[in-house]
Order: sequence, then structure tokens, then C-alpha cells
Amino acid sequence: MNSAGDDGIASRRESILKKLSLGSLLLALSASLILWCDQLKYQESYHGLPVTVAIGLSLIFFLVYVLSRRHLSILASIIFIISYLALNTAFLAAWGAELPLGIIFYALIIISSGILLDTIGATSSALLSAALIIGLTLAQNHGLTRPDLSWRTEAISILDQIPAIIILGIILLVSHIYNREVKKSLARARRSEAELKAERDLLEVKVETRTQELKQAQIEKMSQLYRLAEFGRLASGVFHDLMNPLTALTLNLDQAQKQSQNVNSKLQTAIQTSRKMANFISALKKQLRRQSDQRIFSLNEEIISVCQILNHKTIKYNLRLKFSPAAGINLYGDPIKFSQVAINLIANAVDAYAAKPHLKIRTINLKLYKSERHVCFSVRDQAGGIAPDILSQIFQPFFTTKDGPESGSGIGLSSTKSIVEKDFNGIIKVKNDFGQGVKFIVKLPLALCRQPSDSSSLQQNKNLII
Repeated sequence: MNSAGDDGIASRRESILKKLSLGSLLLALSASLILWCDQLKYQESYHGLPVTVAIGLSLIFFLVYVLSRRHLSILASIIFIISYLALNTAFLAAWGAELPLGIIFYALIIISSGILLDTIGATSSALLSAALIIGLTLAQNHGLTRPDLSWRTEAISILDQIPAIIILGIILLVSHIYNREVKKSLARARRSEAELKAERDLLEVKVETRTQELKQAQIEKMSQLYRLAEFGRLASGVFHDLMNPLTALTLNLDQAQKQSQNVNSKLQTAIQTSRKMANFISALKKQLRRQSDQRIFSLNEEIISVCQILNHKTIKYNLRLKFSPAAGINLYGDPIKFSQVAINLIANAVDAYAAKPHLKIRTINLKLYKSERHVCFSVRDQAGGIAPDILSQIFQPFFTTKDGPESGSGIGLSSTKSIVEKDFNGIIKVKNDFGQGVKFIVKLPLALCRQPSDSSSLQQNKNLII
């Protein structure tokens, strides 16, 4: 704002200087013509101002005009003021320090300095003018200068007052130009103020609109959270009601197992599945109450159990789960939480194949292994991978790429990432080969591992086809 204001003042002064220098140039040229005519008329009897002085002043004022056109207004203003000071001082030295016309001329110089060079310029011109008047007066009184004082005794004519009238006219012209430029500046300031007010009003409208949009977004988010909370409240009752028939089913299956010597494998799977469902429901109830079941568990057993739970989906879509276990890896934590991670990752791989029934290779590779600082669990499919433009969004809540009746809620990978990071202090990575497949790698800190109390029947690098 200050820079814009300074530019406006400089532009106004430059405009005034152009007009003053141009007017002074015209006066100097006119004076040169008049003096030249007088010199021709009176020949040797001419004792007036030399024509060369007027021509020199014309050249100086022309230089001032050129400098002002080239935006060197400060230098041009100083030359302009000094030229008038020198001219007026020469007049007073020639016709006396008390010459009224010279005093008026000094007043014109001070006014012009105030307009062109600000307060400092006006003060400097006033002090210099006063010093010159005093100096000329002392020089005249001590006989150092011998001015022509004949004008004191001669009768004053109308023609003698023409220079004074011209100087007063110049003062009027300077005042008029300055006032007009001030009015223009005030008009520009009012326009700028009006434009600023309009922009401020528009900004207020934009802020109000944006505030309403944010409020609406907050209301929608709160509504969504309320629906989730309501779902959780209702789900706790549903889980309680489901536990009773599941418990009865488990007891009946247990009795059937005891009464039969050769238990069918399907019956055994049903028993394990019902128990796993009961454990899931119990874990979900604990989660709603913010409870956790922390203990040592076998990663191999949990992964195999998850594969059995998803067996019906793999059969439905003609898939094969290929698991490479690792012996002797136990983990301290909540086994249900780890099962949720495994189920989400494997189920996503199954759904990826389900959307592409034409693929010939229909294998999901699961691998459990140790690295230097982590226990790693990977799930790899060959179902085409994830489009690169949405890869960065797959862990965002409610983001899903699934369409149709089997479309997901978009919270599977988000909850998986949350469990890995918050419950196990681990990390989850994704390696995407678009057009080929995708590989999710869960890395859990090796510090969570505990040695098993007895050796596992699973051997390192022995693959299980499930």
C-alpha cells in the first residue's frame, strides 16, 4: 500500500513538473524573442538583459522537461529550482535587493519547491532565499555591488508591472495544477477504497459460504459417526443373541464328535468354524467395551484357521491358497486382531479374482517368515493389481474399488492398517505391479515374538495347499 501511495505522489509531482517546465520554456523563448527584437531596435543603446541569458534559460528548461519525461523528476526539480534561484538572484543583484518583483519571485520558488520536493525542499528554498536576500543587502550597503536603482525615482507605468503580474499568474497556475492533481489523487483514493470495500464484501460472502460448507460437512460427519455408534450399540445386542445358538451348535457338534469314532472332516471344520465365530463375536464385544485379550499365540495356526474360514469362498471362485509357514514363530498380542488382518487381506485377494473369472492363474500365495527386525506376513495375488492413480487412496476410510452387489464398505484396509500400527506397532506395505498383481506385506516387530513351549509340527519352507 505504501509503495503504491509513493508511486502516486511521484507520478503527480512528475506531471506538475512537466507542465511547469514546459510553461517556463515557452516564457523563456518568448523573452528571448522580445529581447532579440529590443536589441535590434535599440542597437548600441540597448542595456537590457542579454539575449544569450534567455536562450540559456530556454535550454535549461528544455533539459528539465526531457529529464521529467524520463522519470528523473528529483534531478529535474532540483535543476528547475536552482535555475529560478540563480535568475532571481541575478535580478536582485542588478536592480537592488529591495526589488519587490524579486521578493515575489522568491515566494514562487518556495511554493514550487514545496510541491516538487516536499517540505524539505520548501524549507531549503526558504532558508536559501533568505540568505541570498541578506547577502545581497549587505553587499549593496557596503558597496560590493552597484545595482541600478533608477526604478526608485522613475514614475511607475503599467508596463513596469507586467513582470509582477506574470509572476502572480505563474503562482496561480502552480496552485491550480497542484489542486487539480490533489483532486485526482483523492478521486483515485476513493475509487480504490470503493474497490477495496467491494473486495472485502465479496471476501466476507466467500468466507460465509465456506463456513456454511464446513458446517454442513461437520454435520454430515457427525451424522455418519452417530450412525456408526448406533450400529455399534445395536450390534452388541445382536452379538449377545447370536452367542446362544452358536453355543448350542458347538455343544451339539462336540457331542456328535464324542459319540462317533470316525468324525467326518466337514464336521470337524464346522466345529472349528463355529468356535472361531464365537471367538470373533466375543472379541467384537470386548472391542466395543475397549477390552483386549493379550496372550501368546501361533501365527501359523491363526493363518491356517483363517484359510479354513474362507474355504467356501475359495471353492466358489475356483481359487487355491498356497501357504508357506515358518516354524517356531509365536507372537504376543490379541489373536483375534491378527485374524482380522489376515481375513481382510486374503478376502481382498479373493474378491480381486472374483471380479476376473477369465484368469487362468488363480493362486493366492501366503508367506510367513522372519527378517532381521520383523516377523513378516505377505499376501500376493496375480489378479491384475491396483490402478496407479488410486494406489495412494486404498488405506483411506470408506474408499473402495469394488462394484456391484459384492461391493465393500471401504473400511477393510483402513481398519487393517490401524490394527497393524496401533495394536502391534507394525507397518503394512503394498507392492503393486499393475497389470500383474499386488502384494501386501505386514511387518510386526520381532520383539513381540515368543519361543513356543513345544516344537511345531510345521517345518520351515514346507508349503501347504489349502
